[in-house]
Parts: sequence; C-alpha cells; structure tokens
Amino acid sequence: MIQRPTEKDTRKNIDRLIDAQMRWDTATRHDDETAIERYAETGVALIGELTQSAAGKTALEGLLFDASPGLRLAAATAVIQWDPDRAVPVLARLMYEDFMSNAAPWADAGFRMHARIGLLQHFGLSDFPALPGRLADMGIEIPDWLARELRRETE
Repeated sequence: MIQRPTEKDTRKNIDRLIDAQMRWDTATRHDDETAIERYAETGVALIGELTQSAAGKTALEGLLFDASPGLRLAAATAVIQWDPDRAVPVLARLMYEDFMSNAAPWADAGFRMHARIGLLQHFGLSDFPALPGRLADMGIEIPDWLARELRRETE
C-alpha cells in the first residue's frame, strides 16, 4: 500500500528544498560544478515529490513569494502546471527584477533565461518576439526595454 505524504513530510521536503537551494547558491559562488549539479538534482526530485499531493502543491505555491529567486523560479515552473495565473506573473518578474542574490552573478542570468524558457513553453512559443504580447494579453506589464529586447527591436 502506498502511503500518502503527511503534513510533516511536506514540511520536511520544503525545508530540504530550501536547504538545497541555499547550498546551490553557495556552490555557485565557489564554482563547484559537482555540488551545483547535485543540489539542482535534489531540488528537482523534491519538487517532483511535492507535486504529488495537494499539501505539497500548496507549499510550493507559498514559495512563489520567497526572497530567493532560485526558489521562486523552481516553484513557478512547477505551479504553472496547475495554476498559471499565479505562476506566469512570477516568471515574468524574474526576467527583469534586480536580484540581491547570494548566488554567483552568472546565476542571476540563468534565473532570467530559465524564466523566459518557462514562459515560452507555457505559451507554446518557439521564440521570444511574441512573448511580450502574450504577457500583455494576461494583463502583465514588463519594462519597455525588456519588451524591445524580446521583440529584437533595435533603437
């Protein structure tokens, strides 16, 4: 018999996810590629477990407002599967917000790119130029400079 996750299991997995993200941030600052990969894989596995229960999904939704851009990105890419109205604005903001990240500077660029890719996948797009319009259709505003960049407009 398969046991359903308990509230305690969910809390433990969220704590482990937060810990894995903090360790990932540290690994990026030290350019420890082995640790970066290990903690990324740990995070993916934990998110997979959390999405298997209503309590886990609710816990992931709570991470949409976390201070860590990595946790928000991870949560939003999961939550978009069942509640895109909550996740898409988070991914849109991750494309341009000013991170005060503990991670390495290149990690911030990774957060931005993964947010863009997540939005492309959600909207079924193969390239960026249509993305600003799709976001606008949902009432989501992005900075003009970003919209021009995504549409590949030159000044």
